[in-house]
Amino acid sequence: MSILEKWLTEVESWVGTPYVTEGCTRGMKGGTDCGHWFIKAVLAVIPNSKNAEFVMDLTHVQYFKKNVTVVPAVMDPLAFEISLKDIQPGDVVFLRFRRISSQPCVFIGDDQFVYCDTSQKRMIKSALPGNDIERIMHVFRFTCIEEEK
Repeated sequence: MSILEKWLTEVESWVGTPYVTEGCTRGMKGGTDCGHWFIKAVLAVIPNSKNAEFVMDLTHVQYFKKNVTVVPAVMDPLAFEISLKDIQPGDVVFLRFRRISSQPCVFIGDDQFVYCDTSQKRMIKSALPGNDIERIMHVFRFTCIEEEK
């Protein structure tokens, strides 16, 4: 199984997980927030991400405590930024929330994304609503997935 296939399988396994502030457990009896599920999924699949674990967790905490952006520390050096027009399955989109880039969504193909929908209070697989499309700030591709091609 390729890294891309493992990544998409891991990401989709979070669908249905309830929304719980600062939660990071998958499944109906667990719960996660907008960022913790993503960090756990990255650590489970993406090579060399365990070396970035401290930075990822620290950045997520800083976001909640100091209202700073989470994008550069979470994705660098594991991924590189791309244009939205070049999006492919497995790519990660960060949505703007209160002027910062904070909500990760993973594109899985056919206009579908996996992300935490706070209005539905769970992880969903869906097209992004029109107002969310306007909130896209960054699109990233994991280097290891690109190198596999």
